[in-house]
Amino acid sequence: MPVASGGFVRFRKRQWGYQGSNSSVIVTPAVATRVLPWRGVPDVNLNYTYPDQDEGSLHKIAAPYQTANDITATITGPLNHNDAPFLFTVGLVGGITPTGGTAKSWSFTPPSLTASPLGKITEEFGDDVTTDWWQLMGGSAESFSLTGDGSMGPLQVSANMRYAQWKSTGSTDHPVSGTVPTSLTIDSTPVPVFLGDCELFLDPTSGAIGTTKITNALEGLVLTVTNSIDVKRRANGSNTRFSANDLALGAQDITLALTFAKTAQTVGLLSENDLWFDDTPSKRYVELRFTNPTIITGVTPYSLNIKGAFFYTVRGDGEQNNNTQITLTGTLGYDSGLGYAIRAVAVNTLASL
Repeated sequence: MPVASGGFVRFRKRQWGYQGSNSSVIVTPAVATRVLPWRGVPDVNLNYTYPDQDEGSLHKIAAPYQTANDITATITGPLNHNDAPFLFTVGLVGGITPTGGTAKSWSFTPPSLTASPLGKITEEFGDDVTTDWWQLMGGSAESFSLTGDGSMGPLQVSANMRYAQWKSTGSTDHPVSGTVPTSLTIDSTPVPVFLGDCELFLDPTSGAIGTTKITNALEGLVLTVTNSIDVKRRANGSNTRFSANDLALGAQDITLALTFAKTAQTVGLLSENDLWFDDTPSKRYVELRFTNPTIITGVTPYSLNIKGAFFYTVRGDGEQNNNTQITLTGTLGYDSGLGYAIRAVAVNTLASL
């Protein structure tokens, strides 16, 4: 039987390994430990540039040269409880280790008043043609969003990744370090983070956060984190001349858009929408509790808890099926009562990155 040519889309796989959060490890590859169920192909731009010179010809003669490489990827897919720490490591803050026994608790609280390094990962990406796999080092998220809609299904991840250096199994000048691809299998029984499992709480003070539940009104949400990454490039010898020396976090902007049905808690006097009308902005303390019915051990389920403080800044009107909706959007910021702008705590069975 003839063998079919390789390169099948269904064989694509994205494997991540955690390098750390210190810039000294940015081009030191880590062995992949997990397959992430997110689609999207890397874009490795070597920025070939032709010299601007007189050559005595209507057509170019001299060969181009490389300049600083831009290595990016846009990835999308569902958020599963055991994958959440990888996303929050590259997108919120690095250097986090879990606590607990069988049920592991990962707490991601980016500092606001001190430097906040993002975690860095090595990505192995390819398909059944193993002579054409990427090994991308120093990966962090320039931005990511979590979106839930009226289907009440899994939150959807969309992330824009940036990497510091690339290698390839098909490159003579830039061969991979170690064995690529690492032989890993995707989680066959994932536990998704469903919007249908979410409870929303909105309160007026930090001390009361998680007290007042908004009942039967939340129909969608979008949490967006935008990281202003300072790509630092410094000459340090020919082995790293086109790669980045660091991907430093200069600022982190976080917005939360909540889409509501029109209920007594969301529209009308003394409602959430009324706060948007106020002449003086009212700070709201939000807690999103995603509690999956799947038990890890004893009475501890898989869960994700996100807290923060924000002001409503934008209102929008929409519709779903035959019903009208409003969307209130706010920007999360540092709050001295909470001691943070955002905290994401994931409880799952992932023991390490």
